Amino acid sequence: MTVSRDHYFVLASDIEAERIKAAVGLINELNEANAEDEWEYALKRLIKGLSSSRASARLGFSTCLTELINIRISNGSLTVSKLLELINEHNKVTSSMNGKEERAALFGKLFGLQCVSNMNSGVFNRDGVDAEDFKLFIDNLIELSCTKSWIREPALFTVLGLLRSLTGKISDDLVIYIFEKLDENKLSLTTEGLAIFLAVPPQFRSTKLSSVEFKNTTWKHADPLHKSNLSLLTKVLKDISTGDEGEAEEGKSKKNSKQKGSWSPRLHFVWQLIVSELSTSSETEVIDEQVDNSKKRKKHSDKKNKKSKSSNSKAVVESDSLQISEFWKVVIDESFFSEKASHERKYWGFEIFGLFFQAVQPESVDSIFTQNFMRTLINQASEQSRMLNKIAKKTLTAITETCKIQPLKTVPVLQNILLGQYGALHFDRLTKSKTTEILLSTDAPNDALAKIFTSVLDRDNDDKDAKFKDQKWAIDQLLHLVRSKKAKIDKTSDLNWVDQILKSLVQKAYMSAKPASDEEQDEVMEDQEEEDEEEDPIVNFAQERLNSIISDVISVERADNQTWSYKTLSLLLSAIESGAEPIFKFDDELNTVKDKSLKILKKIRAKRESQHTDNSRLLVFELLFSMVTLQLFSGDAESVNTLQELQDYYYDTKKDDDEDYDKVIGIVEILLNFLSQKSSLLKKLSSIIWENWCDKVNGEDDFSDESMDDEQMMAIDGQLAKIFQQRREALDTVQTGNKRKEEKIAAKETIVSLKHRVVDLLEIYVKKCPNNPLIIGMVSPLLSGMHITLDKSLGVKIHKLLKNKVCKSKISDTSALDKDELIEKLKEMHKNSLRTSNTNDYNLSTSQCSIFIAKQLVQTDKALIDEIIDLYADLMKQWFKKKNGRLTSSMFFDFINWLNSKRVQN
Repeated sequence: MTVSRDHYFVLASDIEAERIKAAVGLINELNEANAEDEWEYALKRLIKGLSSSRASARLGFSTCLTELINIRISNGSLTVSKLLELINEHNKVTSSMNGKEERAALFGKLFGLQCVSNMNSGVFNRDGVDAEDFKLFIDNLIELSCTKSWIREPALFTVLGLLRSLTGKISDDLVIYIFEKLDENKLSLTTEGLAIFLAVPPQFRSTKLSSVEFKNTTWKHADPLHKSNLSLLTKVLKDISTGDEGEAEEGKSKKNSKQKGSWSPRLHFVWQLIVSELSTSSETEVIDEQVDNSKKRKKHSDKKNKKSKSSNSKAVVESDSLQISEFWKVVIDESFFSEKASHERKYWGFEIFGLFFQAVQPESVDSIFTQNFMRTLINQASEQSRMLNKIAKKTLTAITETCKIQPLKTVPVLQNILLGQYGALHFDRLTKSKTTEILLSTDAPNDALAKIFTSVLDRDNDDKDAKFKDQKWAIDQLLHLVRSKKAKIDKTSDLNWVDQILKSLVQKAYMSAKPASDEEQDEVMEDQEEEDEEEDPIVNFAQERLNSIISDVISVERADNQTWSYKTLSLLLSAIESGAEPIFKFDDELNTVKDKSLKILKKIRAKRESQHTDNSRLLVFELLFSMVTLQLFSGDAESVNTLQELQDYYYDTKKDDDEDYDKVIGIVEILLNFLSQKSSLLKKLSSIIWENWCDKVNGEDDFSDESMDDEQMMAIDGQLAKIFQQRREALDTVQTGNKRKEEKIAAKETIVSLKHRVVDLLEIYVKKCPNNPLIIGMVSPLLSGMHITLDKSLGVKIHKLLKNKVCKSKISDTSALDKDELIEKLKEMHKNSLRTSNTNDYNLSTSQCSIFIAKQLVQTDKALIDEIIDLYADLMKQWFKKKNGRLTSSMFFDFINWLNSKRVQN
């Protein structure tokens, strides 16, 4: 049986599946034929094919050759020396070859030698590796590495791979033979030689290699990472052509060193070995230190002396090996990131940083954020036009991605890039990145993150503008930290870190800086008098951000059952008790109002802790009193009247033993006051208060003209009138011109904002009380507001409320509904639907609301269906006659579809 020659052509295919199929087919046919001449032909043909210029030929031929070698070596038909002889013979470089042919021959020989070293070939994967075969193979590889600079790296990488795979399987003499050959060819002080030294265990280097007498200069103590080799190590790792022509030291070394070819962005394989060994030694050092610190002191002095001696000897041993900090500073920071380093070398530096940052322990992160690295990183990331901008951005991304996986590195990274000697508070702004923002969202310890920024608030700086900017930045970061963690905060979470943030902000927002001694206090008082008691600009900003933080967490329950506003007020009062001086000074009248409110708050807290029956009502009062009292400490003028109203209202509701909640009017007044102010905190506070109070509203609390007496009507109207009067007075004080136009726009925005928030409260009511008949009373006012508003977003919000909430409500008790009133509502909606100024959303809402009212009528009395149909029939007649009306036929189709569903049900 003859073996098909077609397999050899398919082995060079670019398709991997075809190459594998051809290799399997060829080996099977050779086994079946089992002819010596076919085996010989196949061996030579495959070896020759390794030098083919076709792109995938070497892959296919080397795969098949590896299996063929395994078969021939196993049955004793082929020896290693004969195999190496064939590889050298058929991949010989001659003087007549051009550069391309020479390159093909050398790589063919390399692939052939790699087939031999491959464990699948079975050459060295047997019990008892033949020493002569091994030495001959090493001789061939090292000889090949010396032919051309560009072949040295892959050739010696093959040596490295073989050495690693045979660890423990070959004698120490054979391992030493490799290093003797490296020394003989002056390859020990190359990056590849360095890698091979690091490939053997440190113990072998210190016990075996260190005793070998090498002919040429090599690593002291046979350990490249020994401290005495630091200078030499730096030169070896720099001894790669990167285009640095201005460095004199490197220029001298080029003459005597074995240089490589052109620069490549790919890092040399030696760096993985360096990083692995340095990070392992660093990890061991950290563990040893932790163990030593955890040991208790021994009682007997002789044991203490023994321990001291052992620790000292250990320190001596450890001091002989390079640590990450020493290596990084000299080899990387002062070499790869120096000002004179080329862009190519800096590029490598960034890649090396990525390897180190992933491998080092959190305790060693500080070691690699050094001066030159930080300068280069910030400079290159700052401008898109920079040569290394992309790799700098990639490095920043690598930092954040690694911190997501290893969150314990987040805090040391932030400390270095923000607070470190070579960092900058505004690191993100300088690098045009979101590094800090992303790092804050990792799972790092929240208390440690908060401490980074609170420490900035305590910094002292003679430059007031710089101090203000730094504190403003730190407060913003604290707010961002809370917001980034908000989704993970719940009642079971440890909230001490949030409390610490609140404590720091309370100090800045409400307390003046207190001098350390009486003399300093006198000096400060004099300075304050000269400056007319100029207010710290950070105060208002801190108050705003403090309110924002409370707003973000106010809906989160605390384990201690306190509201966030009360907790903040408690921190403020604790600071005062500790001797802090409030910024806002209280007169006797304000002190009376404040003390009365704090007294009421104390009673409320006592009742809430005793599991009071109406805890939701007490929650509302705790929120109101604590929040408004905080406003009082900030000097808010309106808070005084609001607190007095709250106090009166609290005592009034306390008298109602029969749970008569007709006093909801008072809550509405306060809420309207809150809603009129531009504050997201007050908006959320209003929502929470209303959510806990709206279920107290019943039929007797209906705010219609019939159910409210004159005094109640005037209370609501008075509060609304007060809001509008404030806007009117603001307008009257402004002269005509641009300022008046701006005020008019602001007034309009205030009214629209108030309407938005009122709609939000109505939505809360519908969610809280979805079956309450009072929902029907919302329909007409909401439709009216939707019609008259010029704000598109408000109209859309009302439309969604009517469509998704109000009209889907299922009223539980319709017996008390007034049929005539509902009929009149339906007639009014039909009449308004014919207006020419209606929008499409208004018409859709009218259609939905009409059917909603019709449902309630039918639920009250099924006989009313005829009257409802008549009303729709009358509307259809008017719609047909009024050609310019905006009403569409969809209103009638909606009604017919509803009628059809009712007919099917009946």
